Order: sequence, then C-alpha cells, then structure tokens
Amino acid sequence: LKLLSISGPSTGLRAMSERKVLITGGTGLLGREVVAHFCKCGFAVTTISSHPMERLHQQVQHLLKSHEVTHLELDLAEDVEHNGAAKLEEVIATGGYELIVHLAADRGGIKWDGERKSMNNPVLNTELPAVMGIIATKLGVRVFHMSTEYVWSGDDNTPEGYPAVPIGTDPRFVGANAMAYAAQKRDAEERLTGNPNVTIIRIPVLYGPMLNALEDGTAGTSINDFLTENAWKHDTWQRRYPTYSTDVAIILVALAKKLFDTGLKKQVYQYGAQAKVSKFEFMQLFVQASGLSKEAEMHAPVPDDAGSRPPDKRPPFDVLLDISEIREELTEAGLWCEPRGLDVRMVRKTWLSFFKDEVNKFKNDPDSWGFCTESSATTRQSQGLNSVGVY
Repeated sequence: LKLLSISGPSTGLRAMSERKVLITGGTGLLGREVVAHFCKCGFAVTTISSHPMERLHQQVQHLLKSHEVTHLELDLAEDVEHNGAAKLEEVIATGGYELIVHLAADRGGIKWDGERKSMNNPVLNTELPAVMGIIATKLGVRVFHMSTEYVWSGDDNTPEGYPAVPIGTDPRFVGANAMAYAAQKRDAEERLTGNPNVTIIRIPVLYGPMLNALEDGTAGTSINDFLTENAWKHDTWQRRYPTYSTDVAIILVALAKKLFDTGLKKQVYQYGAQAKVSKFEFMQLFVQASGLSKEAEMHAPVPDDAGSRPPDKRPPFDVLLDISEIREELTEAGLWCEPRGLDVRMVRKTWLSFFKDEVNKFKNDPDSWGFCTESSATTRQSQGLNSVGVY
C-alpha cells in the first residue's frame, strides 16, 4: 500500500503542513497508526492523552518524537466530569486546530501498562463525544468522530451490509437492551447527528501493530488460552469483519484531505473489511500461521455455536458494513484504499511474535502443550494474561 501524497496540482488551498490536527486517543492501537499517517502526509499533529510523554511506552515516545508531534497531557474523562470540558475547550480554542480526530474511547482490552479497559465508560464513550460536538459548533472546528459497527443489532442484514445512515433512521440499530458499549456509542452518535461540524465514521473490530498481546481486546487472549489450558470454545456462528488499523488510518487521512480540498458529501461514513471471519476461523488461521497444524491434531481449537444459545445470550449475528458510498467518493478523488481481509499472512505478522516462545516449545516438545515456561509465564503476568475472561 502507498501512503497518500500531498503532491500534485495545486487547488489553491493551503498546504497540508499548515493544517493543524488534534488527535485524541493517539497513543492507542488505532491512534498510533493515525498519527503516523497524518504526519507522513504533511499535517501538523498534536496528540492528547492522560499521561505525559515520559510515561508513554517507549515505542510511542519514539513515534511522537520522530514525527515531531506535540503531545499534551490532559485526562479527558476527568475534565468532562469535573470541569465541563473547560480545559479541552481551551486547548482547542488556543491551538488553532482545523480538525479534531476523536479516537479516545473505552473499547476494552488491556493496555501495555496493565490497565484493564471494560468497554463500559459512559463518560468517555458518550459524554466526551457530545461535548466535543458542542465545542466544535462553538469554535467552528471540524471533528471526525470514530464510532463502531456495534451500533447495529446484527439482525436482518443484507449481503451488501448495513447502510451508512444516521442513528434513528433504520430500525436495525441497537435498542435500549444493548450491551453497554453498543448503547453508549449509539447514544454518542445520536447526540452528534445533524451537527454540520461533525463527521461520524463507523469501523469494525480492529487488529494491527500492538504493544502487547492483549491490546486488541479478544484475539490475544484467545491465542493464550489455546496455547495453555485450551479451555475456551470459539464461536463458529457470529460473522466478524476484523479490519487492519493501518487501512483505517489511510482512509481517515483520505477523508481529511478531501474535506480540505473539496468537502465531504455525507455526515456518516462506514469503512471496514468485507470478508467475514468467525472466532473459530481466526483460531484456525493462527494454527496455520504458527505452523502447529500437526501438533493441533491432538490439541485443536474447540468450536462452539453461539446461534444455539437463547436469543438474549447471542452476540450480534452479522454486522457487515456497506462501504460502497465511501468507496465511490474516495475513488473519484483518487484516495481510495480497499480494506484488507484477515488471512494467514496477517495473523502471522500481527500476533505470532508475542507467542513465538510457546509455539517453538510445542514444536520441539509436543507433550509440553498447555504449560508455559517460567519466563513466558512471567511475561504473561506482566501483560495481564493470567486473568483471562470469557469472550
């Protein structure tokens, strides 16, 4: 894939290097890729997080410093709860930003420092986006708000996927009985709908370059269980569409470039991989990627059928997103990047390095399957991998 270029015929608009962008959540799994691509495409980037530069992971510090990114320390949740987001508004008002890429949310997973996220934080997932919309209107700044396929129920989908339409315009959006994260993200969209300064972008579950094995929220814990106790069952029923974080970053830069060049046509966009992968199929891909196919004949991933559960206990069946409109708009502008599906090569690239010690041990001594080495167990504990929950 090629990075977007800011070269080409002049449109009479300012160079992208003069465009100041503030990225919330810029140190996370998606945020790091977004920061890197906005910088490489010439934008002047500022990140904001609850930690000062010196407390960030060494890889994140290197990323920010190498791209000359300005980093601001501000606990956004605390600012919203206790200050009415006054500090955030001051940062935006005095920073001269023309675009805020709002990625900050509690989407689950375990951070590199062991902090466990719960996918249940109404301040981060609902109140902060709502306040961001108010600030955007007041100061005349544009906002890209990242949302999720979780706002869709998974019922009555079509082969093309759910359409990129606003909340409240389709009966297939989740209702009041939805899981906390889905309801909070839906409520955030509802409070931003109709705001001309805000663009909503829905994406599916993500994978990509990680700082630890659990940062993606689900896949790493599934692999760890498989290589140790193998106590989990992996669903064959739900259709999931894992999407590479780098591809999402490229699309966000494309939308920003088009916003500043000719404007965007819609308020709501959707982007994501179109190839479905169940959780069980993911585990089969890992077995192939790790070269454990022979060993797994006696220690295979265990399938499960979530469709056989009572309706109120099932996950959403199919949340495929229709990406035809964003594809058409960005293709016309020469900025389209087709999302990659998840295959053996991408599984090997993303996860295998975190589990190579266990994989190599099992290849050399198949009878040891299910027992971590002392060194790997210590590593797992430091990453929170000894307290694995059901997914």
